[in-house]
Amino acid sequence: MPNTYLPNGPQPHLFCARCGRHFMTCGCSGLSHGEDMYYVLPHVPDSMPFRQRLERWAELIQNHPQLRRFDAKQFVQDLPPSFPADVQSVRPVMERLMTNYKNSRELQDLEKKLGLHGNQEGHDQLLKDCDLAMENFFSGNWGHIKFLEYILMNNAIQMSDPSDFNDAVVRSNIQKCVDSTGGIVDIYSALGVKNYNWQLEDSNGQ
Repeated sequence: MPNTYLPNGPQPHLFCARCGRHFMTCGCSGLSHGEDMYYVLPHVPDSMPFRQRLERWAELIQNHPQLRRFDAKQFVQDLPPSFPADVQSVRPVMERLMTNYKNSRELQDLEKKLGLHGNQEGHDQLLKDCDLAMENFFSGNWGHIKFLEYILMNNAIQMSDPSDFNDAVVRSNIQKCVDSTGGIVDIYSALGVKNYNWQLEDSNGQ
């Protein structure tokens, strides 16, 4: 279960990452905050705006004992007010890029790197991960995206050709997506995230 952190959260939401029990009834010893304890966050309501979802992601990073070295709050604050609309405007292009990536030699190379070459089940899971990354990225649930899924998205964008962005507005907006996804991959790597399945929180807020 991934460790996530909720600042100033109510005590009843604190659980042991070893036994899964509420901290008041947990019998484990030597627990440390940020390593052996995790918070259960409220579920993200469907009505939550895109920008607020990014702020939630930034709050999770800000209260993580290792990732907090990256100023995610400032990162979100520096995004232009038009960013939510900018992201949605390039969704058709991004979906086409991801479709191309899912059928590319580059994805096969990644499968080899992950030890999944010739593994049909692993291949199918990677394709699902591509779709999940897109779904969560465009909904603003960046904390739900696994480290590997960020890599898949970044790889798909990097495969793009200049002809994909003849429109100046589309080109500008896709660059913002490149900056955000590529930056996140670099940050997670620099901060020592090695587990490809690592994510800040799952869809249940855990």
